[in-house]
Amino acid sequence: MGGGFAARLMISTIDHVIASRTLQLVENISLFRSYHLKYPSHGYRWLNAKIRLDTGLVLSDPYAHKCCKAAGIKSKAKHYNYRKPGVPDRIFPNLLLSEINVDGPLQCIVSDMTAFYVKGIYYELTLYIILLPSSMITPHFISGCSTSGVRSSKGRLC
Repeated sequence: MGGGFAARLMISTIDHVIASRTLQLVENISLFRSYHLKYPSHGYRWLNAKIRLDTGLVLSDPYAHKCCKAAGIKSKAKHYNYRKPGVPDRIFPNLLLSEINVDGPLQCIVSDMTAFYVKGIYYELTLYIILLPSSMITPHFISGCSTSGVRSSKGRLC
């Protein structure tokens, strides 16, 4: 008969612990609600830290999340997506060939420069492009020269 009493005592103790935990959860939920009304733009981690500073009550972040979720608390902060300044995929106009009349070689030279590091060594790479008029290029291709610089079908170097 002694085992039955111990079992009933253990069950009543477990019920008491569950009831006290449930009561503590309800109290913590109301505490989070009151802080959320004061600070609606903050989330559960910030509210938990503020409660810890003000009352000294130490709660874990997952428990604070549980309390806020049970209370239906969501931060009312303004969320935004960061965008780089400027227009994305902007196509720049061709300013070189718009008003330039190139009649011969070396009249218009365009350059571009970039800098980078490779294995700790600083390099600057500069690319020079010489703009040629189409009148100088088209007869070259029409004459039957290949673009690889070898002899053409007529036997001359291109």
